[in-house]
Amino acid sequence: MSDLKILGEHIIREFAGGQEKAFRFIYEKHTPALRYFAAKYVDDDAVIDDIVQDVFVSLWEKRTDFESENALKSFLYTSVRNNCLNMIRHQGVKTRYAEV
Repeated sequence: MSDLKILGEHIIREFAGGQEKAFRFIYEKHTPALRYFAAKYVDDDAVIDDIVQDVFVSLWEKRTDFESENALKSFLYTSVRNNCLNMIRHQGVKTRYAEV
């Protein structure tokens, strides 16, 4: 087993146990890529920051649900995409009601 895989499993175990240091590691590792990913949907940096923050709050709340780093990454990217799409839909609804 590679050292990176062992490190990833160790971080996931610590994170599931509520270790803030592990959460910080995951946050710092994934935030830049998630912000870049969200920017494909949304062009407002403040909104992107809010979406990414909300996803990490949700991640913390579900921290015991993840068995692997791949599952965690899948959750992060799926959540960012869904939150972006929900925000876009919500903006569309607000625009339609403002026009009435």
